[in-house]
Amino acid sequence: MTLSDLARAWASWMGPAVWQATILAAALLVLDALVLRRAWPHVRAACWLLLFVKLALPPSLASPMSVTAGLPAAPAAGGAPVGAMLAWAVGAAALGATAVLRARASRARMLREASEPAAEVRAAAARAARRLGLRRVPRVVVSPAAKGPCVFGAWRPVVALPPAAPPGVSLDHVLLHEFAHVRRGDLVVHAALTVLQIAYWFHPLLWIARRRIAALREICCDATVASRLGEETPSYRRTLARAAAAALAPQAGLGIFASQATLIARLHWLDTRPWRNGPLRRGMAAAVALALAACVLPMARPGSAMPPAVRAAYATIRQAFEGRPGVGCMRVRHAVLFLNSQALKEENR
Repeated sequence: MTLSDLARAWASWMGPAVWQATILAAALLVLDALVLRRAWPHVRAACWLLLFVKLALPPSLASPMSVTAGLPAAPAAGGAPVGAMLAWAVGAAALGATAVLRARASRARMLREASEPAAEVRAAAARAARRLGLRRVPRVVVSPAAKGPCVFGAWRPVVALPPAAPPGVSLDHVLLHEFAHVRRGDLVVHAALTVLQIAYWFHPLLWIARRRIAALREICCDATVASRLGEETPSYRRTLARAAAAALAPQAGLGIFASQATLIARLHWLDTRPWRNGPLRRGMAAAVALALAACVLPMARPGSAMPPAVRAAYATIRQAFEGRPGVGCMRVRHAVLFLNSQALKEENR
């Protein structure tokens, strides 16, 4: 396969994927502003996560149940976008290398001078893990590099605590929140979103979507804690309020005080007694996500699904008939032979 063929295959995936993601992201922005702001955060988070699920699926995915299959198709890409593919590859490689190096440096900085916690911290960790139903107690360390409590590491989660906690901040509440991130799988989801963000680094709406997901993730995590605390939740809310007054610094990982900007929304949500109807809320979020996945994610027109290699071969032949420069006889011959071989395969099935 030549570089031009590779570029055409890349464009046949990236073009429709970006077009479909743009339509879905724009619809979510409008829906979130008009309707979803009044919905449970679990439902809002499920809707925004579907955008990234869409980017992980083939853009040729079609379904007769889809309500978006009638939308305009993506504009056809002309020629072999070799330059665009190389620019994308350079940007993705640079962003990916930066993300990996930053994560490793942050982990090394947190663990370089870390020490094992005191007996009372280990006891609080055991209580939090038991309350959340975790099979194993995640590792907890005390690190001078931690400006505030945080958890990092998708596969080997570590909770880092600062040497001294602000007055009035409950250690049990802090550990419940950090362990809730582990129980919910937020670290794994965060890593997956990072990979997709790197792959589609040039799309501005995805950066907005990821910030929305990060804010909703903290509210959903608070809801998990509230479901375990029940009527004790107001004391957890006071812990968040005291942390806001202490102006604790955000961390590179996920933390109970990760963003000062979202604390007001979190405090307001905890005032709504979110520990009530927990299973109903989670069930509603799952039902909405499944319904949208079946009706919105398949955005290709039914019957138009075509493998990228076949689409690229047809594009080569069309460009030759149009007299496009750079389309030689050898490329046309290879495209025709490839399509003939695909037709024979279909006949022999």
